[in-house]
Parts: sequence; structure tokens; C-alpha cells
Amino acid sequence: MEIKTYRAGHMARFDAFGTGCQIRVRVLDVLKPGNGKLVGYGKIKVRVLNTACGWRKGEVIEIGAHVCIPCSHIKGDKIQTNFEWV
Repeated sequence: MEIKTYRAGHMARFDAFGTGCQIRVRVLDVLKPGNGKLVGYGKIKVRVLNTACGWRKGEVIEIGAHVCIPCSHIKGDKIQTNFEWV
């Protein structure tokens, strides 16, 4: 399976604390490159685009690269992990 690369500026979602509550975000900066398979590798700075699950719209946060999922990799309730943030 081909690994697709993404950079700052892309829209993504992240699952807050593994609850299934997906929060829409825009990637501001890739602080440390990482991918969708390795937990603990990669750090992404994002701006929250909707108020949900304890996060406020407009808030800037840092999250792990493995939980910052590009929108094109979410198919219904399935997540494709063949992505990399560079």
C-alpha cells in the first residue's frame, strides 16, 4: 500500500482521547515528522475548527502524528493508516 505524504495546511481530524469524538483541525505546522502507524513518533501543531469534546474552536494545540488523520483517509468508520506528515 502506497504511503501518502501531507504537509502543513491540510485539513484533518483527530480522535480526542480515543473516545470516537472526531475533531476537525487544520494543520499549522509539522513539528516532528511522523506517520499513522507508529504511536509516539511525530508531533503536529493544529488549530481546532469546531467546539467538541472539551476543545474550543480556534484553540491551537499539539497532537501526535498518529492521531492527526488526513480527511481523505477516513472512510466511514474506518481509518487508513498509510499516511505520513512531513
